[in-house]
Amino acid sequence: MSEFLQKKHAISTAFVAMRSSLERVVGRFVPAREIEDVVQDTYVRILQSEQLDCIKRPESYLYKTAVNLVTSQAYSSVEALLRPPHVHADILHKTYWRLQDICR
Repeated sequence: MSEFLQKKHAISTAFVAMRSSLERVVGRFVPAREIEDVVQDTYVRILQSEQLDCIKRPESYLYKTAVNLVTSQAYSSVEALLRPPHVHADILHKTYWRLQDICR
């Protein structure tokens, strides 16, 4: 098996083993309805990365990627709040409720 395929296999194995742990961590920051999306997006983004050969500890990389996705979502929500209300009223409304869920 090539080194690239070994890395993918190691990441897949780590993901399966720690999926419920990732869900708990992500669940601290996003609404329940979004947990699965963030966890799956974490896995997909890592497998699509062109830097698979640089990953030394797949478990740590999975956690870090998940936290980065959550942080990015929160940043986007705050950024949307800063836009003038007449520009994106629907985004502001959704963001308000999303932030309420995150801050619980």
